[in-house]
Amino acid sequence: MITVSEKQAMIEDFERLILVSPEQIITESKQGRMIVEGSGLHIRVFSADEIILSGQIRRVKFDAK
Repeated sequence: MITVSEKQAMIEDFERLILVSPEQIITESKQGRMIVEGSGLHIRVFSADEIILSGQIRRVKFDAK
């Protein structure tokens, strides 16, 4: 599940981070990959249950398996 606002995104039920950069963050789960694109992206909270991102979020794409 993902919740997105203009400045923040929260991703739950992920299994691993694939890529973290200021322009793109990619996570993977059993359901597929989630790609968050933007500028100035950074991880505010990282725990076993959720990731909370901040920055200018332009697009969120989900590639189902």
